[in-house]
Amino acid sequence: MKRILVLGALFFVAAISDAMAAAAPCSSIGNRLTAGEITGRFQNQLVCAQKMGAITGNDRWAEEHRSSGELWEQGKGTTSKVHPPTKVGTWKSVEGTKVKGKSANDDLVRYDYSGGSTFNWSVFEKNVAGTKTYTFCTSNESTVIATATLKTPNPSSTNACGF
Repeated sequence: MKRILVLGALFFVAAISDAMAAAAPCSSIGNRLTAGEITGRFQNQLVCAQKMGAITGNDRWAEEHRSSGELWEQGKGTTSKVHPPTKVGTWKSVEGTKVKGKSANDDLVRYDYSGGSTFNWSVFEKNVAGTKTYTFCTSNESTVIATATLKTPNPSSTNACGF
């Protein structure tokens, strides 16, 4: 009986540990950006993002975040006649609802795509050896969606993100 109780307690502790790790893995990645920081970093930048293990176009994207709030898919490059940049929707940073007495940041970036899909992501910034990377996570910080780098858009016949 003792052995069953000990094993049951170990499974319970393991389950709680797994649940806690799954609840907020993004918070250990870097600093969560505020709405103002998201705007400051992303405005007029090309966001080169991809999901873990991405090999197809659906798992990686290159989107220009214009200061007007327009969101443009980079395509094959700004001068490409085959797949030129295309407006795909809008973007904006959103201030979360702050709870009185709490300092937690729950600001997001919101993407409204033409055709009706809307996504809200928390954004984390990490600086490694002078290179900044950004991680998009679910709004509750429980799941990593994609990682990204930023590039300055420029007229080119190739996609500055390399895909």
